[in-house]
Amino acid sequence: MRFRLSYVGVTLLLVACTVTITLIGRKSIWLAISDPPSSRLETRSIHINAGCSCDDSETARKNERTSRDMKADIIRLINTVLKDSLERNSSSDKSQSPTKLDIVGKGSNDSSIDLVEAMRTFKGTWRENKVLSRQMKHELAECCDVESSVMTKRNVRVGDVLPNVLNPKLPLKITRDIYSVLPKESPFMNKHYQRCAVVGNSGILQRSRCGASIDSADAVFRCNLPPLGKQIYRKDAGIKLTLTTAPLSMLKSYAQMKDKSVKERFLKDMEPYQGILSLKKPNNYTNYMIQALEGAMKGRLCAVYEHPHHFLSVNNYWNNHGIPRKITSGIYMISMALTLCDDIHVYGFWPFPTDDKGNKVLYHYYKAPIFIKDTHDMPLEFLLIKQMHQDGIIKVHMHCAQTIGQSKQHPIGKKQVRPRL
Repeated sequence: MRFRLSYVGVTLLLVACTVTITLIGRKSIWLAISDPPSSRLETRSIHINAGCSCDDSETARKNERTSRDMKADIIRLINTVLKDSLERNSSSDKSQSPTKLDIVGKGSNDSSIDLVEAMRTFKGTWRENKVLSRQMKHELAECCDVESSVMTKRNVRVGDVLPNVLNPKLPLKITRDIYSVLPKESPFMNKHYQRCAVVGNSGILQRSRCGASIDSADAVFRCNLPPLGKQIYRKDAGIKLTLTTAPLSMLKSYAQMKDKSVKERFLKDMEPYQGILSLKKPNNYTNYMIQALEGAMKGRLCAVYEHPHHFLSVNNYWNNHGIPRKITSGIYMISMALTLCDDIHVYGFWPFPTDDKGNKVLYHYYKAPIFIKDTHDMPLEFLLIKQMHQDGIIKVHMHCAQTIGQSKQHPIGKKQVRPRL
């Protein structure tokens, strides 16, 4: 409606100016008719006394030139007004575009994000910054040693009371049953990888063709037990796995692990996975899961308990770098990769309902129940991931046309500023 009103105003202005131009074109004739002869003679005598030798024909030509100049000025004015009107309406249209979305989250400093600009960031040439990368990895290693990320018989004892990340009001007490299933040492002891892929579960992975790029990494970190066994997801998400989080909300269907049929179903569902399942919190049925995997998978897949002190240390690190709320498992996996890997490549992170073209983006690239709680600030985390990409610390992939190893460029010089995290 605002757009139409603007054009009505411009149209009325054009009509008024057209009338004005017509009147200006007739100015000489109108003046000649309206002025009395004595006035014309007085005017002529003034020109002569001033030293002007112009006769009536020259005056007419001068009036004609003045008329043309005034017409040109009015036309330029009309064009300027019309251009400004079009630009205002264009700007108004863009502000309503679905490619610019409000950021939801109490911790967000920005009220909105331009999805076109965000996607353009990931399409440009990426250059690794080894100076900043080493600095961040050193900071994370100092506060959050990766070997302490898992509860082991070396870092906890029977009777220890640990914080409960899921519910701070209910501290976690280490019982003999819990202690009995802990590994002697961390599975990450003396581990290091050259290239790592961290894979989120956003629907942006659909039709990304990133499966081969992901599987070419030396280690792959995933979140929340994604469905690796289904062929339809392999081209986009790959099948390789080194570590994945396994939230209790996805394991409750196996709570009756003492039942033989439930145990068999659990082991069958776990067949596509390998490496390590990271469990958030121990309880009775997760203890049975660890024992069942140890007996059936023969080391190909094991389950461990995440150490709450490590998670809280990582969470505190990011609280001091721009994320005021509890971090997601995605940021936690990126942090793990930063302390275990030389090169970190990130896939499947896009917390918005549309892409840069306004197309719908599913919450997950696969069908899954959506558990939304007001505990995370995923858009703000995405802006931090975007910043790390721009600063050459991690490489974010939205679509894949080449392998992960081919995308690495030469490092940036040492004069690069510290990332704004």
